Amino acid sequence: NIRRMERRLRSPVDFALVSGIIALALFASATPSPLYADYAADWNFSTPVLTAVYAIYAIGVLMTPLLIGRLSDEIGRRPVLIAALGALLVATVLYMAAQSVVWLFAARGLQGLATGAALAAAARRCSICTRAATRRGSASSTVSARRSASASARSSRRCSCRRRPTRASRRS
Repeated sequence: NIRRMERRLRSPVDFALVSGIIALALFASATPSPLYADYAADWNFSTPVLTAVYAIYAIGVLMTPLLIGRLSDEIGRRPVLIAALGALLVATVLYMAAQSVVWLFAARGLQGLATGAALAAAARRCSICTRAATRRGSASSTVSARRSASASARSSRRCSCRRRPTRASRRS
């Protein structure tokens, strides 16, 4: 499964797309922050409530690896990324339709879970992408390094196949 993924992630466009998803998730998580002062003024909630709204996001991001961390390994990175982006969109709609502070908690919690899922799946996909790119490297240096490494491996195999006689075998 990972080998199949490495084949698909050879293009720099793939790396740019995954990096864009990470940027989008982080941008979406910061976007509603300037509106909280307006929400607080309109709905008369206190600073501790606002702190709790921020905290619910952090809890959501931190709980994501525990709740759905292995999901991207099981069903694939792409479905998890698509679902996370969809959940970020739903969280944005919740912010726009918010009627009370309860809506802010729901939107911020969903946003935390979606951001955590997007970051986890995208980071894993990026690490596979960069690992594949690192293996490819620049053509000339990588080819020469591979040739010398394989020559070294062949010579060490030859040497390890010839066993030196032990003291016990010399005595007999």
